[in-house]
Amino acid sequence: MSRALSAFGAAGAAALLPLALATPASAQAAGAEVRVLHGIPGTPVDVYVDGERALDDFAPGTTT
Repeated sequence: MSRALSAFGAAGAAALLPLALATPASAQAAGAEVRVLHGIPGTPVDVYVDGERALDDFAPGTTT
């Protein structure tokens, strides 16, 4: 039983090792470009990005 438990612990540690060594991605300084397509007919919408309105009354069938 002790040998099986030891092997299980070693396997668990080996599985977690990549997570411990992973480094977070650094933030990009440059901005991003986003395309928006509105495909629901009859309903103009407002488009928000980060809580601020980016597009007012965006009409169906329109792309940016």
